[in-house]
Amino acid sequence: MNIDKNLTIDLNRVQPVKVIRIHEGDVNSVRLVLKITKDNTAFSLTGISVKYDAVIAGYLAEGDATGSISDGKVIIPVTKNMTAMSGLLQVDVKLIEGTSIVFTQTLTLLVDRAVINEETIIDFSGTTIGQRIENIEATLETKANSASVYTKTQVDNKLAGKENFVYQNISDLSACDEMTDASTIYRFYYNGSYQLLINTSPTGGQYRFTKFGDIYFREYNLTSSTWGDWVNYFANIPDSQITYNQLYDHYIRYHNVANLDNADNLTNYAIYTGSSTATWRNTYGSDLTDFILLNTFNRQLLMFPGQTRIFCRYHFVGPTYDYWGDWEEISYYTQYEVASRLNYKASIESGTIGENYAWYTDPSQNLKMTGTYTTMGNYIFLSATAPLIQGWERVYYSLPVACIASSTTVALNGSNNYTVATGTQNNVSVLEIKQIGTSSMSSGTIRFTLIYKYTDINLSS
Repeated sequence: MNIDKNLTIDLNRVQPVKVIRIHEGDVNSVRLVLKITKDNTAFSLTGISVKYDAVIAGYLAEGDATGSISDGKVIIPVTKNMTAMSGLLQVDVKLIEGTSIVFTQTLTLLVDRAVINEETIIDFSGTTIGQRIENIEATLETKANSASVYTKTQVDNKLAGKENFVYQNISDLSACDEMTDASTIYRFYYNGSYQLLINTSPTGGQYRFTKFGDIYFREYNLTSSTWGDWVNYFANIPDSQITYNQLYDHYIRYHNVANLDNADNLTNYAIYTGSSTATWRNTYGSDLTDFILLNTFNRQLLMFPGQTRIFCRYHFVGPTYDYWGDWEEISYYTQYEVASRLNYKASIESGTIGENYAWYTDPSQNLKMTGTYTTMGNYIFLSATAPLIQGWERVYYSLPVACIASSTTVALNGSNNYTVATGTQNNVSVLEIKQIGTSSMSSGTIRFTLIYKYTDINLSS
């Protein structure tokens, strides 16, 4: 006998989905039956296949399992794993056409606790966790039977340069405060979504991606030693303008495949993926292959998860110019790791920006830049807040430490974007702030983090 839990889901309408109650131990008798509509009209499921993931009390119960379609409705069976323990059960139902996910819906079920449940054990076989356990056990058995036993130093050396992924479940995003290792790609499950987190530096910024296509960014304030709020890059983009084809490694949904040699021509505000070309690798690194590219109207963020290296470049638009700048690497540990391999330890020093008023203003106007800076090897990490001056084309501030190579970043004030670049005025190293797309800036303040080179260091010394 089947007990059907019937639900109606409309593809074009945002509406609450009721919580379904089932019982611990229910298995193969309960089905989730979903009627799919579009603007309250029956939606044809011809050519559509169904996949689903299920998580119970933080444990992966079903991973990439297959559902069915019967009488024009989607059928999701409630399996033994899904009711093996009590708690909140969340099910991601995915409608797939070809290789593209066309729609995803998260269903929430409450599994009531059974009177007798000492024997309730999840059967992990066939799930992602089960496969990992089997792989670990097989590896351990191989190592146990091997005549070679490695020391910790030998193991560390063998792991050096390899991909370093950390997977975990979290109940609160405050856990991201501890995920600050710039050489680690963090993957976690939170609020019904697989997510990936990448650091641009231990105390600089974090990018967080969800498999639904959301991209969040936040900065670390060195002055107050606190993290800023998460800002969603896609918050102002209508859903109808975002289309996604596949999932990158099951964690990031991307729009399409990109060619880095033609990245200037990307027009969609979206995430791309692909493999770098020989031309690109010859310029930036022979080991940089598979990438994730975030494209917006004024910047492109390029990440190579396998090498934990990150590049960024900016789009400069004005009355007489329209061009993309060069790729600049913002991977925090890149220079330090090179130094470490040559038995050189870079010094780390911190300081506070002193009295620093905007050039050509009177100190009584109190238009001054504040913040902190940190030296790391031959680089300065400047984290500051600077006032803007309404009607001015550009504003200059003195750099706390002189620079020897140009560097640029972009800051946001409301809906306005500003370039923040190093330069020289009257033989003095300065910071130049200019609003993108206009010759007359607005008022307010901007907060930014800028990395620039301040000295040459002989790493072999």
